Amino acid sequence: MNDLIKNISCDVIQDIIPLYHDKVCSDKSREYVEEHIKTCADCNRILKLLRENAFDSQINNDKQKVLAHHAKNEKT
Repeated sequence: MNDLIKNISCDVIQDIIPLYHDKVCSDKSREYVEEHIKTCADCNRILKLLRENAFDSQINNDKQKVLAHHAKNEKT
């Protein structure tokens, strides 16, 4: 691990984590996050929570679409 990655604070990594999660950060930022979370339990936990919440959000969105579709079919 190079010295730059070692010196990036959790605050900076936590600012980048949403971009990393959405796959819109630069390759270099992605490398920084991946190296950092190997050794930082706090930042790794934040990424895990973001992933779980995104998954839960997707399930809720899909559920609402199915319910709306069934409600529409019941009216017709």
